[in-house]
Amino acid sequence: MTDTLLGSGIPFADVRWSSKVAMQGPGIKVTYEQLGKDTSTVQDALRRENLTRVAISLPFGVAQVVAMCGAIAARAVYVPIDETQAMERNLLIVQTACVQAVLCHAESLWLQCPRQPHLVTPLHVHELVLVTWTDASSTSYSSLHPNPLLEHPDAMYVLFTSGSTGVPKGVVGTRRATLNRLQWMWHAFPFQPHDKVLRSTKLTFVDAIWEILGTLSHGQTLVVVPFTGFTPPLVADLARGLSVIAAFRVTRLTLVPSVLQMLLHAAASFPQTIQTFVVSGETLRPQLLQQALQAAAPTATVLNLY
Repeated sequence: MTDTLLGSGIPFADVRWSSKVAMQGPGIKVTYEQLGKDTSTVQDALRRENLTRVAISLPFGVAQVVAMCGAIAARAVYVPIDETQAMERNLLIVQTACVQAVLCHAESLWLQCPRQPHLVTPLHVHELVLVTWTDASSTSYSSLHPNPLLEHPDAMYVLFTSGSTGVPKGVVGTRRATLNRLQWMWHAFPFQPHDKVLRSTKLTFVDAIWEILGTLSHGQTLVVVPFTGFTPPLVADLARGLSVIAAFRVTRLTLVPSVLQMLLHAAASFPQTIQTFVVSGETLRPQLLQQALQAAAPTATVLNLY
């Protein structure tokens, strides 16, 4: 893990895990061996084009995880995009981050933007396509001089603030900082062999990094709710999300306090398989914490990481 995340290659290419299930959900079963092959496909495509900064504009699902892992393996800085946000905002983000290409699906809004000349290359894995700009001088995406932080060899991703006080600002995350977070969580709150993690956080939020890499780089199973949108599954369809948690016996869940409140109000039976709730993104009020502890399984842990 340390060598691959800080160096190059696939961060979960452990031969001991090849037959284990990396991702599962209704109609979904992806082994670590298959995930490694799919990740390599994306990695190779980015390297062939010599891309070092790539946006990921994909809804929740297997393809999104594969795209993220492929970018990391190729040592390309990835910039997650949320297509529920205004296109002008997203254009500003890709310009600010000097993005050279976008990993998306054929129905993505990026292919419906006539102002941006582009070339679409199918990757033949999970319906992924690579969109590269064919006129860098007009879009200025690739012609801008990148911030030196984007070209630092340890740079891994760029997340943008909401822009509520003005223009969205990019924050560069590093591989070493990511590894520190993963190792701390593995040590302080170690996985058990049976642990499964729900894929529930938008890729534009930092908690998604632990959710995906913390799970897959440890050989655990990531449970994916089949969904075609950018809205978190528990927000989009709470009943369906709860049924997936129960059916696949999810034991770890990341959520904001407002969604935790939804669970407490809407769930006839609070999910008892969850042993670790990671709460982040908003202030966790003591009253809500007490309600959650009373409703959850007696052995459950609530981590407030806000």
